[in-house]
Amino acid sequence: MNKYSLKIAGYLINFERETGDFSLNPSPRFMGFISENLPGGTTIKVCEGECQDIENARVVFSAPYVEEINGSRLKVKAELWEILRDQNNIYIRTTFPLEGKSKLAVLSIPGEGKEWRMWIRGGGDNIDPLAYPMDGLLLYYLASINGDIMIHGAGISDNGYGYIFSGVSGAGKSTMAGLWKAAGALVVHDDRLIIRKSENGYLIHNTPVYENEKPESARLDKIFLIGHGDSNQEDEIRGAVAVTSVLSNCIQHNWDRDMVDSALVSVRTLSETIPISRLKFLPDPGAISFIRNNDGKRDTSGIKRNTGHTEALKDIGLDILASGTAIQVSANGYSMYPTIKPGGTIVITKTDRPVPGDIIVISKGGKMVVHRLIKIIEEDKDIQFVARGDSNRFPDPPMAIENIVGQVAYFPNKPDIGELRYTINRLMARMVMVRDKIKKRLL
Repeated sequence: MNKYSLKIAGYLINFERETGDFSLNPSPRFMGFISENLPGGTTIKVCEGECQDIENARVVFSAPYVEEINGSRLKVKAELWEILRDQNNIYIRTTFPLEGKSKLAVLSIPGEGKEWRMWIRGGGDNIDPLAYPMDGLLLYYLASINGDIMIHGAGISDNGYGYIFSGVSGAGKSTMAGLWKAAGALVVHDDRLIIRKSENGYLIHNTPVYENEKPESARLDKIFLIGHGDSNQEDEIRGAVAVTSVLSNCIQHNWDRDMVDSALVSVRTLSETIPISRLKFLPDPGAISFIRNNDGKRDTSGIKRNTGHTEALKDIGLDILASGTAIQVSANGYSMYPTIKPGGTIVITKTDRPVPGDIIVISKGGKMVVHRLIKIIEEDKDIQFVARGDSNRFPDPPMAIENIVGQVAYFPNKPDIGELRYTINRLMARMVMVRDKIKKRLL
């Protein structure tokens, strides 16, 4: 055929032959995902031959072909796939080790727009554009661009509750999927899932890995990070530990900082509403009873969790900033009004050498406070930093550099503002606070 469409995890992917004398022929594992050729979605135009545009791109990530034999990972070939980048596009260049021929392909993903291109060389008369490993690579970048999460795990739907059981190879994902299936639950998938946020909460979707699959999805109520144990035991985790633990099981390419930041924000947002636990389990039906009994007593309806958990999440930012990664947060309070308004989104980056005028982030008891640095005091070898909110009456007490964990990005350095400006800002902030309180009472 000359064109066909797939609907996977809610993404519409349209394939069209643009040049060449070949037929597009999806493998059997995609047949259950064939969709009508509808407007919208992502269109991939497939061409025969070489991609000339890639000549000016640089390699940013490379992956060898690895097989697992008796629990050991062995490198079979030096090259399997690699990611290249130029000013405008991302390129995925891959071989196809399971095809038994010298087939090569390049997928070009533009920085903007819904039209992608794929060049294929040596594919023969019938070409499956999503042969391994192109299928997972394309879906990963589609998920990443949409702010979604691809994760290794077993997805389960049981009596209206949706779970993900995730872990490293050998942790028990397939075992857990088998136990739930025997207990009458729906196994969404036992290997590769995509998590997407919807109007009614989070949904988990399967992706085509095996033959004769069809689209499956379920709501997500909880994530278990699993491992075999001597008994069934569950420990809830929160904050930075929960976020980093889930991230370690997500499929991600860490060559691009923006993509890393996006994945971090997505998982952090997920953790605000979805409980996350470590689960040690025995590989028998008792594990299913253990989870059903425990979760039957809990509210896992996707409602935002209690204040204690929200407070714990504030620690995430400190750990993330310490690693050198930028974070995006919503501002609270009026101390920096009108420069930063309540509810506004700010991006925070790490800083080592703040200067007066910078809007800095101060760690106070595990919380983050955003004020402007107004003065640096140097006495002998001791250096103290003084900050003040733009609408505060008095400056903060002097502090050491260790208390400054970051600065607000995209604000140019500004000189110390005069006392009259502080007074005006303070009056404006109080007026806005009164206005906001009146609005809340009227709602």
